[in-house]
Amino acid sequence: PAKIREAAEMYAGCVAGAIQKEAYLELVTINKFQNLTIQKEKAIVIPDDILSAFLSPEEIAVFSEQDYFIRESIQYHFFNQNYKNFEEFLSTLKTKKAKNIRNERKFQNLNIKKYTGNELTLSHAEQMYTFYISTIINKHSYDYLNKDFFIQIFNNMKENILYVEASLDDAPVAGSLFFYDQEKLYGRYWGATADLQNLHFELCYYQGIEFCIDHGLKVFEAGAQGEHKIARGFRPVRTHSAHKIKHPSFKNAINDFIEKEKVYIDESIKRLSDYLPFKSKEI
Repeated sequence: PAKIREAAEMYAGCVAGAIQKEAYLELVTINKFQNLTIQKEKAIVIPDDILSAFLSPEEIAVFSEQDYFIRESIQYHFFNQNYKNFEEFLSTLKTKKAKNIRNERKFQNLNIKKYTGNELTLSHAEQMYTFYISTIINKHSYDYLNKDFFIQIFNNMKENILYVEASLDDAPVAGSLFFYDQEKLYGRYWGATADLQNLHFELCYYQGIEFCIDHGLKVFEAGAQGEHKIARGFRPVRTHSAHKIKHPSFKNAINDFIEKEKVYIDESIKRLSDYLPFKSKEI
C-alpha cells in the first residue's frame, strides 16, 4: 500500500546509497583490492513500529490472503478529545495524576519554543543532529542517521516537521523532532546536553500533546515501549504488521510464536488499561 511505502521511504532515506555486502565485495575484488577484512557490519531493517501503524483492517485481510503473517504489537497513543487547551486535558485526569504532571512541567529559567514550516532553519537542523548524537552516545547506540539527513528533511519537509527547542540563558540545551500530517503527530527523536529532571517528559510528551490540542490533531503516536507513558495520558493501542516468511523450516515455528504472542498482547492491553489515569473510563 502507498501509505506503507511512503512511511518506509522516510526511514530508508538515510541509507539510500547503501548496497548489499556481497555486491560491495564483488566490486572491490574486480578493482584488484586484496586481503580485505570487514571491520563492522550492521543490518538495516525497517522497524515494525513504522509498518504496523499503517495497516488498516482491509490491508490486513489482503496481506493474510497472500500468506503474510500478521503480527500484533503495542504502541502508546494520545487521543485528543477536542480539548480547548492543556489544562482541559488535565481536568479529565485523576487529581493526583494531574498534579504530578503540573509539577513535572515546572522549570526554572527554561525557555521552550516550537518551530514549524518556514520558522525552521539550517541551524535548527544542525542543532537537532547534535542532540540526536548526544542520545546515541548516552544510550551506547548506533547513529544510523547522519547530519545530512536532518538538513534535508528540515529543508524539504518543513510543513510536516515540528521541532521543539529548550534553552537556558539563550543557549539551546535540548531538542525533540516530530513529524505530523493533518490528523496525527508522530514522535520522536530527542536529545539534550543538559541534565534537567523531567525535561524528557516535557519535550517528548507534553509539548507534543500541546501541539495536537493547539492544531486540532486527533492522535499523537508516541511509539512503542515505555509504560510510563500511561500515567501521562497515553493509551496502550494494538498495532499490526505484515511479514512474509519464505524459509519453509522457519515458517511454522514463527507462526506458532506469533499466535502465542497475540494472547500475551491481548492480556497486556487489558492489564495496562487498568492503569489509565482518567477519571472516567469513557474518555
